[in-house]
Amino acid sequence: TNPDVFAALAYDSALLVAKAIEDAGSADPAKIGEAMAKIKGFKGVSGEVTFNEQHNPIKSAVIIEHKDGKQTFKAKVNP
Repeated sequence: TNPDVFAALAYDSALLVAKAIEDAGSADPAKIGEAMAKIKGFKGVSGEVTFNEQHNPIKSAVIIEHKDGKQTFKAKVNP
């Protein structure tokens, strides 16, 4: 089957954790968390991600419409 939006988000999440580990130079969870909080402009398959001061991801959202049994792009909402 074709990957869906959740597969893309999971893929990006794994890449974000890998980048944070690389940036931290450590597998220590605290250092990984600090490194992840500093990520800005990460380009993933689901779009660009930056974390704000509260460590929330800031990124665009895509609205998918289910019509006639098919998923179709409806709109993109930017932060």
